[in-house]
Amino acid sequence: MNAIDALGTIGEVLSWFGLGLGLPALLIALLVRAGDGRWLPVEVVLVPEGTRIRARWYAADDFRERLLTADETARWRGRETVDAFISEHHPHRMRAEPRRPLLHAIYVAGLALTAVGAASVLLSLLPLVVA
Repeated sequence: MNAIDALGTIGEVLSWFGLGLGLPALLIALLVRAGDGRWLPVEVVLVPEGTRIRARWYAADDFRERLLTADETARWRGRETVDAFISEHHPHRMRAEPRRPLLHAIYVAGLALTAVGAASVLLSLLPLVVA
């Protein structure tokens, strides 16, 4: 086996790995993102209620409110207003980030693995081109 055949074999193995893991991860991330919809920025007013903090915002022609989670309370303690994000489809849902961190990581990993797989497909075709 010469160097060209070895590169072709390595490319084929990497293409199966990259496309086999990357495409499903990318597809799942895109489907979840499409189902989740857009998250729009909104200004949220924080109102202390004893030991808890209530968040209030205006969206979809109505006032919304809910208690902050422990993570949100730790993040926003001592502030009166914050910038948060609400779901375009469900304006009663509010969160601190415009996207889910885990979903974004899956999307980036899927995109990177798919790119490696696509480049490896080209590498696996090298023995056919150089004969």
